[in-house]
Amino acid sequence: NGIAILVMFIGTVPGALLSKYCTNRLNPLWSAKIAVTIMTVNTALAAVLLTGPGQQIRTYIIGGIWGVGTGWKYTAERCIVCQVIPKGQDAELMGYYLFCGQILLWLPSLIFTILNENGVNMRIGIASVGAFFLIALVAYFIMGNYKEAIRVAAEGNEADDVEAADSQSEASDTKVNGSACEEEGSTTCRDDNA
Repeated sequence: NGIAILVMFIGTVPGALLSKYCTNRLNPLWSAKIAVTIMTVNTALAAVLLTGPGQQIRTYIIGGIWGVGTGWKYTAERCIVCQVIPKGQDAELMGYYLFCGQILLWLPSLIFTILNENGVNMRIGIASVGAFFLIALVAYFIMGNYKEAIRVAAEGNEADDVEAADSQSEASDTKVNGSACEEEGSTTCRDDNA
């Protein structure tokens, strides 16, 4: 039903605002965990509560909750990724993140469609989509310490900055010494650089 989809899209706005609130109060990782938990529970409730036609109000409520969860999850997820990517690898790792998100995006829909086309009850198909949320939730819980990840990313940035400064210093020393040798044309200078 188009109204349920509209309700879901409208629900993403308060979901993004809830994500901001939870991210500021906790951290983006816990915010994402809460959002995926809501999505998992809501999908399980949809599989149990939506039993047939004539349940528009339930559908709108469940769609609205899916919208809130979607807005919340995507906002928190991107915040996590942006904070743990080391400086200088932004485009590379953000591209990898987006690729990984898109490469499996079709799988839950495909499984639902295959089950539906083979006559399996739609409630089981919806529950199969919930399994993907459950897998995501498990992945979030084995992710590790968020503050530690930020610290490691920051240390990587500092190490890269130090290495870049060292290599620039060496390059400028070589250039200065090389220019002096060419100007002087002395054998002593050539021996120093050799």
